[in-house]
Amino acid sequence: MRNKFILFIIFLLTCSPYFLNSTPFIQGNVLDSPNAHLLQHSYIQFSGIATFYDQDHIMQAGDFNSIPKYTLGLDLKVGAFNWVELGVAYVGTQVWTGFVKGRILKESGAIPAIAIGVQNMTPFKRISDYGSNTFTYYKIAQNFSMYGVITKDISYINPSIPVTLSLGIGTGRFQGERDRSEPWKGIFTSIEVRPVKNLTIISDIDGKDWNIASVYRVNYNLELLFAWTEIEQTFGVNYTHRTHPTEQQKIQMGFRMTYGPFFGQELAQRRQREFEIMRSYETELEEIRRKREEAEKELERLRRILEETGG
Repeated sequence: MRNKFILFIIFLLTCSPYFLNSTPFIQGNVLDSPNAHLLQHSYIQFSGIATFYDQDHIMQAGDFNSIPKYTLGLDLKVGAFNWVELGVAYVGTQVWTGFVKGRILKESGAIPAIAIGVQNMTPFKRISDYGSNTFTYYKIAQNFSMYGVITKDISYINPSIPVTLSLGIGTGRFQGERDRSEPWKGIFTSIEVRPVKNLTIISDIDGKDWNIASVYRVNYNLELLFAWTEIEQTFGVNYTHRTHPTEQQKIQMGFRMTYGPFFGQELAQRRQREFEIMRSYETELEEIRRKREEAEKELERLRRILEETGG
């Protein structure tokens, strides 16, 4: 009940046009760039992200009154048939976008996973991480950004190396347009490292920005997300548009919840396992009852002996 209440409050906040979108973790499976892994069939995944801006470089104090000190964002993904992942994301100014990813090759052994996809499925060409009325203007249309990506979990080859690598290329939002990002020409890459159980450290370059994050799995359903994004802005990038908070380094926090499966063979298998576990508990309980009855009979026999002997 408490978790549902928190999700409801976040949903109400993000429906307000005052708030803009927050990325990373929105529209992707890694950080701000996608990987080739998909949600399994009939699984759903819900993410909520809060972004806190560094506004130290704003030129005019009046901007503090018109620009939010933080923003919120949401996305929802659904896995279908183990070959397709569909989703929708709230990207601010009352604009929603869709995204889709399809599997080309499933990962196994030394074989990497390969996928293609489309992000920012919306008519707004200038849409960015900050909604359709972005303060950052792009020469290249940001909607319907297509990509291809290859991903390999190295632990498939060597279990002692808990690392996953991804490399891809895309159009639109993946295309850099400035001094430090334009040479990438739409190339994006990421690395995931799992140093301890339930913790993943991620670093990626999405074609424009450098980001780093951590993901902590609380339980089967819930993950906590933390990110430091647009790190390159920390090192003295002297762009004239850098006076706006959307072009600053950011701290982001959020959560991701995964549920399923709701249909298909895997659900039947899971229910069968749960049924078998329940049956084993019932067998153990029956054995405990039998032993208790035997103990009670033995206790009654001893009581009668004591009464007969006058003890």
